[in-house]
Amino acid sequence: MRFKMYLMSLCLFITLFSYAEAQYYYSDGRQIPLFIDSSKVIVLFDDNWPFNFNEFQINYPRVDSIGSIATLDNFQIMALDESENLDQFIDSLRMDYRVRLANPYYTNDIDSSMIIGRTICCKFADYVSYGFIDSLNAEYDVEILFENEITPKLFLLGVVDDAFNSTLEIANIYYELLETDFCHPNFHGGFEWNDYNLYDHYWTEQWAMHRIFNASPTSPDSLNHMAFQLTTGDSGIVVAVIDQGTAVHEDILENRIVPGYDFTNMDDDPTPCQYPSFSGHGQCVAGIIAASHNRNPEYSSEPNTGIYGIAPLTKIMPIRIGTGFIMDVYDTGQTANFAAEYPSCVGRIWASQYYISCAIEWAWTHGADIISCSWGSRYPYDYLHFAMQQAAILGREGRGCGIFVSSGNTASDTTYYPAGYPEVISVGSLTPEDSLWEYVCRAKIDMVAPSGPLSLTAPNTIWTTDQMGVAGYNSHNNNWFCGDPDDNDYMCKFGGTSAAAPVVAGTAALILARNPELTHDQLHDIIRQSADPNLYETVSNPPHMKYGWGMVHPYRALLSISRGDIDANGIINVLDVILLIDYKFRQGPPPIPEESMGDVNCDGVVNNLDCIFLVDYKFKGGPAPQICFNYDLLD
Repeated sequence: MRFKMYLMSLCLFITLFSYAEAQYYYSDGRQIPLFIDSSKVIVLFDDNWPFNFNEFQINYPRVDSIGSIATLDNFQIMALDESENLDQFIDSLRMDYRVRLANPYYTNDIDSSMIIGRTICCKFADYVSYGFIDSLNAEYDVEILFENEITPKLFLLGVVDDAFNSTLEIANIYYELLETDFCHPNFHGGFEWNDYNLYDHYWTEQWAMHRIFNASPTSPDSLNHMAFQLTTGDSGIVVAVIDQGTAVHEDILENRIVPGYDFTNMDDDPTPCQYPSFSGHGQCVAGIIAASHNRNPEYSSEPNTGIYGIAPLTKIMPIRIGTGFIMDVYDTGQTANFAAEYPSCVGRIWASQYYISCAIEWAWTHGADIISCSWGSRYPYDYLHFAMQQAAILGREGRGCGIFVSSGNTASDTTYYPAGYPEVISVGSLTPEDSLWEYVCRAKIDMVAPSGPLSLTAPNTIWTTDQMGVAGYNSHNNNWFCGDPDDNDYMCKFGGTSAAAPVVAGTAALILARNPELTHDQLHDIIRQSADPNLYETVSNPPHMKYGWGMVHPYRALLSISRGDIDANGIINVLDVILLIDYKFRQGPPPIPEESMGDVNCDGVVNNLDCIFLVDYKFKGGPAPQICFNYDLLD
């Protein structure tokens, strides 16, 4: 229960003299534990003092002599060679004239960094006056850095120099006030990429795609499957891939990449890091969603025709929230040279929690229809949840964005975020035998989709696009032999729930291409209700604890919103009435792509009642065909 903190002095005394006790932040209505890595300290130095490491080390010999500095929003990460009396050491740093702020180096219970700098994400209640906010901030040495443009009284706050309380203490104090909706540090870290890695293609290798489209693994003709006869997407539908960045590719041409943003360096260039063997994650996700289709058999032997994606006319909005490149933070001598040679790799391995939440907001406020997230955290963040809620409610001019996220690769029943939030569809991974991969987080699975293992040496990995050339995951140094000869433009070793989530996001793009007026709730419901329940274990009473509603099924989903469109041209008109009557009474050709399109009244058969229904709709103002989840004719 939230409460006012009246015993501030006592709490401060406990905190100052016992760093290892009661370390936590608030989120999801509870205390989330934090742990201190005593081998590091976070420090912000005075800009007016020219840093001299040797001089500084004379005063603080416990600082690692190998080199200890890596910048993070102007903070420095100092490596220590001993862990005793950490609280006293931090106190001494705070009193040093050269140091503006010093904080412990926090981690979560899996040793993932949860770095706290000087900023806080805080949402005050709507009724709270700005005067109260200003007075509170003045009391705790806090300043407003940004107010959210979409949501009033949602702030990024900054702790000023020489503040009496630490960033974590202030965040917790604010949270415990009745006047705030949520408040927590603007963490750097705590998120994980839910993949294992890489891919390449010639379409015969795409077993996962063949599975969801019921396509033959040996016949190219199967690519002209029923779902693609209904739609291959629409250039007006935009999928935001919030990831490590996405660049133009021979299989995703420039006219299908819309402007995005880089929240690691805060600029409008969301292209990935160009260093070999890194930063292919976003490119892999985008390829699964939107790689082009080659329809000409004369070019089937050309490597640049690549793979086939789920919605090849869909546009990709690349939003970068991490570089995916792990630079040695102890090797300061090479930092400058590296930055000059690979400027696209400079930035945070992960953007801070504040900016990851901002990335969600940026996506829906800049025209994204669908949001695809193949990453997550084992810890909740209220601002991230709030951003997801806003996208689900306000995106697409009030219809709400579809949001699809990976369930996580934690092999546990522990809730993963944002997968655990009700506004998103969380996607788990299926093996080729339609069973759940052992690595999948099972806490909340709404859907499943075929994906690969987490082992690079195992069979049945996923093929998709990589960065062009030696950049990205697949380089000649890796000897993965993706394609023949080894084609660095594609990846053949991708997998994990990272590869499952974009399958569902791409399916959502197909659905909106057929009906862009669907709301967030309708879109999510269609995907769930149309799922294939016949897996390794039959899903008879969804959601199943392992398989959710079942495996995503693009054709069933499209069929549910297309009844009555007898010629599959995207509209229902007089010609459809004529074609249906001709089929039922004059032995005319069946509906395209199959008979279920004629089940207009959703009773599981096509007969004269469907003809009457369609005539009544087109000529007498009767009801239109509704969303229908009867698939009896397909069984």
